[in-house]
Amino acid sequence: MKLLKWLMKDSLEINKYSVIFSDNAIFDLKEISSNYYDNLIGEKIVRYIIEKILNLDILPKRYEIINYEPLLSKQIRKMFVKKYYVYYVVDDFTYTVRVLAIIYIKRNQKSVLEKKHIDWFILR
Repeated sequence: MKLLKWLMKDSLEINKYSVIFSDNAIFDLKEISSNYYDNLIGEKIVRYIIEKILNLDILPKRYEIINYEPLLSKQIRKMFVKKYYVYYVVDDFTYTVRVLAIIYIKRNQKSVLEKKHIDWFILR
């Protein structure tokens, strides 16, 4: 009976992760906001995106790892929010989620990520 209680207790514990935005991701959010003529709409969209990203503090691995190199070997994940892909990496040792980039879905994702030098942001 004690063993069952112990197992149930441990299975209910969920580690919370810290969500950290890279300078690159902050720049992307500012760019998203400035793309709208109406500042209020831009702010609402950015707030919504941030809210969804902050939900990665619980179970951040629920989104798939990108399946092409060099992002695959870096374990970079991608989630969809509104009309944007959010790229991030999960560190299980420090319980952190590092948001690397936020890119409009109609853009060429590979070329934009290459231009943003994502490897540099992971190593930082």
